[in-house]
Parts: sequence; structure tokens; C-alpha cells
Amino acid sequence: MKKENNNHSIEENISLEEIAQIVENYIQEEDVPIYDGYDVSIEDIEGEIDNNKNNIHKNEEIKKEPIIKEINKNKIEINKNKINEKESNKKKVNKKEINKKEQNHIKKELNKRFISIDIIKGIAIITIILASGLGVSDELPKYLLLSSWNGIKFVDLGVPVLVLATCFMIPSNIERDLKRKICYKDIIIKKLIVGSSTFLIGLLLNVITSSDINHFRIMGILQFISIVYIIVSLIYIVFRKFNLKINVLGIILLVLGSIGLILYFIISKKFGNDMKNCLALFVDSRVLKGHFYTFERYGMISTISAIFSGIISLSGGTFLLDKKADVKEKMNRLIILGMGLIIISLILEKTCPHNVNIWSSSFSFIVLGSFMIVESIMYFLFDFEKNFKLYKLFYPLIMFGKNSFLLLVITEVLKNTLFKLNVYSIAMGKGVSFGKWIVIDCLSEIFGSSSRAIVFLILYLIICLIFMIFINENASKRKSK
Repeated sequence: MKKENNNHSIEENISLEEIAQIVENYIQEEDVPIYDGYDVSIEDIEGEIDNNKNNIHKNEEIKKEPIIKEINKNKIEINKNKINEKESNKKKVNKKEINKKEQNHIKKELNKRFISIDIIKGIAIITIILASGLGVSDELPKYLLLSSWNGIKFVDLGVPVLVLATCFMIPSNIERDLKRKICYKDIIIKKLIVGSSTFLIGLLLNVITSSDINHFRIMGILQFISIVYIIVSLIYIVFRKFNLKINVLGIILLVLGSIGLILYFIISKKFGNDMKNCLALFVDSRVLKGHFYTFERYGMISTISAIFSGIISLSGGTFLLDKKADVKEKMNRLIILGMGLIIISLILEKTCPHNVNIWSSSFSFIVLGSFMIVESIMYFLFDFEKNFKLYKLFYPLIMFGKNSFLLLVITEVLKNTLFKLNVYSIAMGKGVSFGKWIVIDCLSEIFGSSSRAIVFLILYLIICLIFMIFINENASKRKSK
């Protein structure tokens, strides 16, 4: 009893102020408010303490928010970088795959064709177009005009080089068909279809553009090339059927072509070298009577000379088919052959001037010799080395050469149809051809009268190049499918 009374008396003696003091000593000042002397219950103090703790927790969360945001941003950036790396890796893989596809396509092209010949044919067809007289032929510079008679200019080489390059490829094309087990009959039919269709297109153009249907021109550039192509192809097939060794076949063709050109030299020498007194005019005036110009550049005698030249070109093409010979030996054969033909040309040139109009013997030999030497060098660079960088560099020429026959036909068709349509010219104040209208009315203000004709030809070549690339890509896609 005494103890209980004592405890009760102690509780009464302790005031609320002393309790507050004890609480302050055991609790931090930050956790509870400073006692202001008023009587406060313990529940209020504990509630205040809880509120302060919640505020502290909120403040900490507020402080953490920017840090968390930065961390999230970093995570987002890291994810973006990872995605970009994946995409870049995919692109690299795709580029590698594309490069591999390109290289494989180029390898196939290099193995299938003589790229060197395609480049030479490309240069030839561009030269033919530049000298064709599209647009305003009267405004062409002198270096784009064909030689009037004797002598050789660069533009004179367009048609001859295209013919020789085409004949040079005949042996490899026929041998490839034979490997595919295509019979001789089918090969002959294919050659006849290609040649005769080209001839008929050229003949039809001459009929359409002729002012007198009874006296239309028979020969032309398309007819000239098609006749040479058919006859030279048939000659190779005839000799190939004897199953001669490739070197023996090449020598026979070389001898046959050389004899033909030498005989042409001997016969033509009796008639003279003047335009009015030459073998070409004598024959054309009788065989093509009433169906040729005052002088036919692509007449009968020029065609015969081109055929013999094509036979010699055949021999060069057969030498490259010799599997036993290495590249150096093949190149040496072409170089030696070329030098020999040039020497013969220089000997004949003293009495038989170089003349593209009648395909004189000296002209044929020098063009043949130069062609063989150039082809040997090009063959080493493009067909033996198989350089991808050079392929891409000369890609436009390859496209022109690969589709040279088609481009020649298209050019001749446009030249004799669309570009001859009569259109009223504001600048001239009269009706002119469509080709002349484009040059005079459309290009004069921008490029002036001095360069408008050249610009027209360049624009035409660019359009042709785009068209050829489009055809080539479509053809390659069809093959890949």
C-alpha cells in the first residue's frame, strides 16, 4: 500500500513540462516540434512525428525524381544505341550481300562475254551516233564529219570497228551455242533471222523516206552490217563443220580474208581511185541502178571488202578460243597479227590510199591491224584480269556495246521517222524537221548556236544510256528469277 501511494504521489509531483523535457532529450529536434509550453498529449506528439517522417520521405522521393529521370533517359539512349547498332549492322550485312551479288553478276558477265569487245563496240556506236547527222547536221564541227574521200578521221572508224568487233565475237558465240547442244541448223536459222530482220528494217526505212517509190535506196548502214554478219557467220559454220583444230581454222580464215582483200586491191587498181572513176561506182551503177545515191558509201564493193575484213577478224576471234595457249601467247598472236596487217597496209597505201567510202584494201588492213592490237591490250585488262573497278568505270561503254545492234536500229528508225516530222519553228518562221526544231527552238537560248548541235547529241546519248541500263537490269532480274 505504501508503495502504491508513493508511486501515485510521484506521478502527481511530475508536471507536463518535465515530461516534455524528457521527450526532447530522447527525440531529435527534427522529428518533433519544439514544445511551446502548452499542454500536448502524447498521441499528438506521435502523430506529429509520423507527419514529419512522411514529409522527410516525400522530400527524399522528390530529390530522387531527377536522378531517376536521368537514369531512365540513359537507359532509353542505351536502347536507342543498341537499336541503331543493330540497324547499322543489318545495313552493313545488306551492303555486303549487295556487293557480293554485284560481284557475282559481274563475274558471270566477265565469264560469258568479252568485255573488251563490248567496250570497243560501245566506242564505235557512240562514234556512229555522233557522225549520224541527228539534229542539225549542217552545224556539226568538222571533226564529226566523215571524210569526203581519201584519208582517215576518227569518226570514219565507227562502222568499220563495229563490223570487225561483231565478226570477232562470232566464233565464241557459235562455240557457246554448240556447247549448249544447239545444232548447226538452229544456229544458222538464228543468224539468218537476226541478219534478215535488220536488213528489212533498213530497207523499209529507205522506202518510207524515199520521195520516189520507184527509185528508193536499197543499201544503207543496217543493210550493210546485216549482209556482212550473215555471210561471215555462215563461212565460220561451214569451216567449223570440218572439225578442224582451232589454230588451223584461224589460219585458213586469215589466208582467205587476206587473199580477198589483195584481189580487191589488184582489180580496183585498174579502175582508179577517183570518186567518178572507181570500181565501187562502176559496180553500183550497174547492180543498184536507180536505187543508190550519186555515190553509195555502203554499196556492193564496200560490202564485199567488209566481208573479207570480217573473215580476217574471225581468225582473231578463233585464236582466243585456243585452250592450250595461255594469255600471253594469245596476246602475242593478236599483236603479231595486227603488226603484220599494218605493215601490209602501209605497203599498199602508196598506190591505194586509205578510203572508208570504198573500204579500200589499205584502209581495211590498217583498221584490222589497229583493232587486233587494241583488242589484245583490252583483253588482258578486262577479260584476263577481270578487274571489278575497271568494269564499273567503263560500265556506260559496256552498256552501249552490249546493246550496240539494238541501239543502231533505234537510232536509224528515229532518224528517218520521228526526227523527220515537219514542225513549225518560231525561230526560223517556217516548218522544219523535228530534230532541227529541238536544236534551234529549244536549245539555242540556253546553249547558243555554236554548241547546240553537240548538246543535242550528248542528251540523246544520255537518254540511250539510261534506256540500255534499264533493259540490262530487267534482263538480269528475269534471269535471277
